[in-house]
Amino acid sequence: MRGDSWISSIALLAGIWVAVSPFVVGFSHPVHKLWPASILGPVILGGIVAVISLAGLVGFWGIQLRDWDRPKRSTTGLRQAR
Repeated sequence: MRGDSWISSIALLAGIWVAVSPFVVGFSHPVHKLWPASILGPVILGGIVAVISLAGLVGFWGIQLRDWDRPKRSTTGLRQAR
């Protein structure tokens, strides 16, 4: 993995953790409510963070792959303009 994408990777993992943490930790779940605020808030926030960081990773790697097959331009072999 490239050094520039590690922040988005960590943010993606953090977003996933925030989204699933209410179920892993075992937040109380009232019988009369399917999605109480104690569960709905972290799921929405984690989903937003995960989607934004995933978009950043896709954009970063899309640019890297676009530039991957382009020939590298050498500046040492250029003639000087006179």
